[in-house]
Amino acid sequence: MRVVLHLALSLLVFAAHIFFMAMAISLLFSSLGLEVMFVQVLSAIVTLFIVMGGTTHIAYFTLFLYHVEERRVIDRPPNFEVPYTVIIPAYNASSTICQVLDVVTRNIGKNYVVVVNDASTDLTPLLVDKFRDRNVDHIMLPFHLGKAQAMMFASREALTPVMVLIDADTLPVTGLDRLVRWFVHDDVVLVTGNVLPMNKHHNLWTRMQYIEYVHSNSIGRQIQGRLKWLLIAPGALLAFRTRFLKPIVMLGDTLAEDFDITLMSWKAGYRVVFDSHALAYTRVPVRLRDIYRQRIRWYYGGLQVMAKHRDMVTFRRGERIGPALLANLLLVEYVVPTVSALSILMFPLLVLIQALLGVPILPGGPTFPLIALLYFLLYPIPGMAMSSAIVGRRMLPYIALYYYVYLIVLAFAKLDATVRYLRKERVRW
Repeated sequence: MRVVLHLALSLLVFAAHIFFMAMAISLLFSSLGLEVMFVQVLSAIVTLFIVMGGTTHIAYFTLFLYHVEERRVIDRPPNFEVPYTVIIPAYNASSTICQVLDVVTRNIGKNYVVVVNDASTDLTPLLVDKFRDRNVDHIMLPFHLGKAQAMMFASREALTPVMVLIDADTLPVTGLDRLVRWFVHDDVVLVTGNVLPMNKHHNLWTRMQYIEYVHSNSIGRQIQGRLKWLLIAPGALLAFRTRFLKPIVMLGDTLAEDFDITLMSWKAGYRVVFDSHALAYTRVPVRLRDIYRQRIRWYYGGLQVMAKHRDMVTFRRGERIGPALLANLLLVEYVVPTVSALSILMFPLLVLIQALLGVPILPGGPTFPLIALLYFLLYPIPGMAMSSAIVGRRMLPYIALYYYVYLIVLAFAKLDATVRYLRKERVRW
């Protein structure tokens, strides 16, 4: 009964989105008549994309409510043991490597750890050598090659059938054995876990990132995993079959190697598993400038990967069609969030111009701007409810800022990364 009520509520809010979308489309067509006004067209586009962004939140909210009702049925990996090697690429990680190695070596039994030192210039080599008595091997690379090449180098040296990749600033909370157990299924080649920020209470921006990680991992990837549409397995905590990775020779040609290898596995006919109960904590940037630069690399790398795998436009595997997946990535991850967030900036401005200057921008006389402004203020409510159900009500002020401030920052980062990619600028780590 509760599922029916939840779905009915979501459908009512979704109907409101459709109503506003219909009004926006109507305004767009009316503005293309004899009295074409640029501001009216702009207003229609703004309204349309705000509604599209809100509809995305509603879709996730509906699936989230269904998941809440079904969470009693927890996907548990079967009891399965297989030798594995933990790979930790490290570059100038002296501030975190000791803590990570201490946690990992205490929880992996007789399995091995390999630290691939990517030509660090700090105290990382000396700190890693202190753990040699705990089955920790230390590989020194002569040049700084990047995380992807470090991972490829380690995979060629690995003798175990499974490898677990962990970032040098990521602490696994649950045992890594949980990830490895999923490889009892022959069609599984990648298993990823739920990665969240460990320094979430540092300042405002780390709290925003915590909400972002909850949205993308605890909610988004869990839903995608249930729909068997998981296309990005986070590289901060990733287990994979060694025999799958060894033959790959072109992995370091993008800035998003985790996205790249996930698409490779999907195209090869294998399955990617997301285990929400395999928890790990990672350090996130604390300054807005560093966050912005990191997101530029992520979004730029995503565009590189989609261009690299553009053959998915004609690719089909079973009932899942490549064009639909690429369209989902482009629209849901880039186009709709970016334009919607930018529209959030412009929408109040359009309402104020009409209210203060009397310029006929929005239709419906003086009533519609008030209704539209009310909708603008209330449309994040489903997403806020979804977030507060996980992170707690105390985070509600930060959740509101997340929708009205942080998403706009991410939108500018996506737009910036897209422009740099189109201009073929080189972006480095």
